Amino acid sequence: MLTCSTKGAEAQTFLEQFSYDGLAFKGVGVEVGPVWSDRLTRELSLGFRVDYGNIAPRVRLLFGGSYFRGQLNESETAKFEQGIRRAISDPTGDVVVDVGQIVWTNIEVNMDMQYMIPAGASYLFYGGAGLGVHVRNGSGDVIDGSFVEDALDTIVAGATVSAGFEWAVLRHLSFTMDLRGVMTSELRLVSARTGMMVRFARAAGGNE
Repeated sequence: MLTCSTKGAEAQTFLEQFSYDGLAFKGVGVEVGPVWSDRLTRELSLGFRVDYGNIAPRVRLLFGGSYFRGQLNESETAKFEQGIRRAISDPTGDVVVDVGQIVWTNIEVNMDMQYMIPAGASYLFYGGAGLGVHVRNGSGDVIDGSFVEDALDTIVAGATVSAGFEWAVLRHLSFTMDLRGVMTSELRLVSARTGMMVRFARAAGGNE
């Protein structure tokens, strides 16, 4: 009984660290960098992030979004073309199938919680996890208006892990570097972005 009571008290103490009291609009930033995917070509990704303050000691809450537009890579295009060839009656074996460029646009809105590790008055590292919603649109001369385009037009949820570095170059301006991995039902993404964040309260050290 004593052991269970102690564990319950410890769990309650941990949960009590989470509070809405530290939440406030702390900063807004923009970021840019490459994004890699298991199905698309490497492309440039644009993003923004809003720091909404601490929800627990050293744990901050962020909202953000990103955009990129990539083509299906050679492997994915080849598989699509092979599938079409198998469905065609071609006794001579000389049919040519070329689906051209198929483009997938991805817009993401996400929410992250990040644990901050101060490394001095002006520096901090962080690691985090979050959830996002991805709105995707497919297009291409061959697939426009077809069921293939409809299949590529989706709205899906995704899980995110992140790690990064922040340097307060000025009192209200920070340089950021962010590595991010995203898992969805259709795509796996990795991005590396750098940017700047305008801060309305100094964040390095994670205490303000």
